[in-house]
Amino acid sequence: MAELSRTTRADQRDSAFRFLGEEIIYLSTDDTVDRATGAVSSADVEYRISEVLTSQLTQRDIDQSGGKFKAGDRAFRIRDADMPVRPPTLKDEIWYPTDNGYHWRIVEYRQSADRNVWDVVARRI
Repeated sequence: MAELSRTTRADQRDSAFRFLGEEIIYLSTDDTVDRATGAVSSADVEYRISEVLTSQLTQRDIDQSGGKFKAGDRAFRIRDADMPVRPPTLKDEIWYPTDNGYHWRIVEYRQSADRNVWDVVARRI
């Protein structure tokens, strides 16, 4: 069986996001430091991402997490080009309008081997 070209794999990935993707609001807290006083201030910033793949974690994912994941946790696959913050942080949140507008706090994230996609696991808060 012939190996798929990098371009073909990218086209297939982008098609999945385009046809199956859902909209989320990515909420990031940006910290800034006043150099004169050393005071830290925080500002919440919202980023709208229109094509995100999302699903509940499987029982296998939960079992293999060593207690890190719980039933009800959700996986969000976000293209690197759409990711507003690199890397994500554990204080960031996702607002998922399709799920009755619940907010989700990030509990884990990792980048795919080809560095094109972020896998973000979040818990409803």
